[in-house]
Amino acid sequence: MMWDKGRFADAIGLLEQNLHLGENVNNTLQIFKAKYKEQTGGEYEDEEMRRIERFAKWAKTSGVQFNKIGLKQIVPGNRGIYAMKPVFPEERILTVPEKLIITEDKGRDTELGKLVAASGVRLKFPHIFYLTLLIMEELNKKDSIWRPYMDVYPKTASNFPVFYTKEEKSLLIGTSLYPAITRETVGNIEEYNSVVAKVPELKKFSVDDFIKYTTLTVSRQFAVDIGSKKRRMIVPLADMFNYIQDKSRQTYWSYSDEEGIFFIKAKRNIPSGEDVRISNM
Repeated sequence: MMWDKGRFADAIGLLEQNLHLGENVNNTLQIFKAKYKEQTGGEYEDEEMRRIERFAKWAKTSGVQFNKIGLKQIVPGNRGIYAMKPVFPEERILTVPEKLIITEDKGRDTELGKLVAASGVRLKFPHIFYLTLLIMEELNKKDSIWRPYMDVYPKTASNFPVFYTKEEKSLLIGTSLYPAITRETVGNIEEYNSVVAKVPELKKFSVDDFIKYTTLTVSRQFAVDIGSKKRRMIVPLADMFNYIQDKSRQTYWSYSDEEGIFFIKAKRNIPSGEDVRISNM
């Protein structure tokens, strides 16, 4: 089933409420749980899948449109998007309204963001800093308007080279990646310390968290043209597409000033069941 028409989870919940009606109901329940795992890659009882279900429902009720795609767990903690129905060239497979998009300006408008902006501290990449700041702020707010999204936002960046173990990093000695990891880590620490020197309120977030969420921001941001300016943003659900460096790409993304939406369109036919990936080539 598709997210916009209800999923096996809804049927499973209803069946669980009616187990007292007999063995046939239980047999049907087990069939639906097996179908659920086949469709999503996860067990119905997994809390991670419950969070994904809540996120999908929140997105749909908040104006996100994604009628032909579904999310599947490849391995625990690793998800991907796939086509649930055939998709045709130039067909929109995702639209996200501006109110749900995380932007540099929204980060700058937070209480802490205003303090940083007023401090005069020089930021290497302001858009990365303010996007990261907003993510860290919202992750710690129980009443965040992005709460269901924050519940599925990555809490670890262990698959990024910056967070490799010492043993793993030692295997990279002699490659160009090894000094790059050091430069990135040192650069993030220096930026954190320079901001804290003028805005000590930033210390409510640890330097480790700052490095982690900065790393995630860099990997999940989208660049779009809005008016005559290049803008960066983090877009709920869009950031769950896996990325591929492929010139024969399936999709492309853009932003409509007129509609106030971010969207992803198909570049070619995408058959039902195929993984859907994004590329900026």
